[in-house]
Formats: sequence, structure tokens, C-alpha cells
Amino acid sequence: MATTIHRPVTHTHVVKAARTPADYAWAVARIALGWIFLWAFLDKTFGWGLATPAAKAWINGGSPTTGFLKGAGENAFGGFFSSLAGQAWVDWLFMAGLAGVGLALVLGIGTLGLGGLPVVRRTPWLK
Repeated sequence: MATTIHRPVTHTHVVKAARTPADYAWAVARIALGWIFLWAFLDKTFGWGLATPAAKAWINGGSPTTGFLKGAGENAFGGFFSSLAGQAWVDWLFMAGLAGVGLALVLGIGTLGLGGLPVVRRTPWLK
């Protein structure tokens, strides 16, 4: 004899909340902050003249980390940071970080407030 288990059917509906002006303000702030990181990446790469002269651009042989890390010499970890300044692997990590953070903010990667990416919505541990 077979036993039948009856379970109540539950339906879950996701209701999208109406977007408020604050949602749009946060989106604009996110994109603006991302553009700051992207601009720093582009200026240090090509030397467009805002903060980095063309002669010190990364594509012209300049080091994007030298000016920043050499100035840390008088702080507690100054010797450590000064030793990192100008090394190729540090330059690559620094520039990848600038580009990565800038693109993530501008494109909204990982954001859940205004939709987010489908990967984030489908992956439970990213929610």
C-alpha cells in the first residue's frame, strides 16, 4: 500500500519595490565614484595631463606607484612602502585595481539595489 504525503503548495512572488529618488541618487554617486577610479587609471596609463604628465605615463615607461609610495617614507611602514615603489608587479596590481574597481562601480557589478547582474541574482551566496 502506497502512502501519499500532501504538502501545501507555497508560492513565492518577488515584488519589485518602486524606485525612489534616493535609489537614483545612489546610482549616480556609484557611477561618479567609478568614473574617478577609471579616470585615474586612464590618466596614469596615457598621461593626459591632469595629474600625470605625458612623459611620466605608464605607456611611456613611467611608474604609476612611484610618486604615491615614495611619499610614505616618514610614516611607520614608510620603508616597506618605499621599497615597493616602482616595482613592475606593484604597478600592474595597482593599475588592475584602479581599472577593476572603476569598471565594477560604473557597470554596477555586484549591486542589488537597481537590478544587479543576473549572476548575482542567481547565486544565493552573493545575495
